Amino acid sequence: MQRSLIFVLASAAVLAFVAPATARETHARVSYADLNLSNPQDAQTMLDRISDTARQVCKVTGRDSLDAMVMQRDCTRETVARTVARLNSPTVTALYRGRSGVQYASLR
Repeated sequence: MQRSLIFVLASAAVLAFVAPATARETHARVSYADLNLSNPQDAQTMLDRISDTARQVCKVTGRDSLDAMVMQRDCTRETVARTVARLNSPTVTALYRGRSGVQYASLR
């Protein structure tokens, strides 16, 4: 059985910022078939994969302004939070809480 999680980016802030011709919903697949998410080291690896993929998905190209950097940061944070919540792994969630300082229940 293939285990993977698909990111769907539909952040209104990012889509509004990007030129209408390039605005689109973005999907990215993150595999965790090789991980045991109840193991803290594997859970950390998954959290790193989620974060790396979110940064790629949320990248704002063609803009070097402070606004673009802020939007990219906010998109990345929101995408990671939603993906961790959707994954529903207690170990990944606990690591995420410790890293971000965000209360998991407030993300739903």
